[in-house]
Amino acid sequence: AGDLIAEIVWPSDSPADIDIWANAPGSETVGYTMPHGKIFNLVRDDLGRGIDFSGLNYEFIFSRGIPDGRYRFSIVYYEANSEVNKPVEVRVSIRHRKDRQMITIHESVLTLEYPGQEKAVISFNMKEKKMVPRSESFEPFAIFHKTII
Repeated sequence: AGDLIAEIVWPSDSPADIDIWANAPGSETVGYTMPHGKIFNLVRDDLGRGIDFSGLNYEFIFSRGIPDGRYRFSIVYYEANSEVNKPVEVRVSIRHRKDRQMITIHESVLTLEYPGQEKAVISFNMKEKKMVPRSESFEPFAIFHKTII
């Protein structure tokens, strides 16, 4: 569907609303409040079990093209939706397309502890549609919280 895909999945019995955010070269930021950009689109904004009848808690963002530059991804525990501050484990997968194959850039499981928490997933550089070796970084950064200041 896209050239660069970031997906998150959390337990299907969780009512929590978890969001994924992407920051692309040129400071484009995409997430639930800004779902469309020149590079990225938020394709599915999952609001949690109580509001969704699919039986799956799943969000994803994909890109149209992979311009050279720095890419950053974070996740946010937006709302508990009837559960009080229950931690949520979130599986994250980021891949890029090479011909007809999807190449994994990063996979992890992160735990969000409370509503309002944002966690950095990864940042990395892409050049000529390939991840630049040793360019990945996991230091804390905020994407979502910068959009509401």
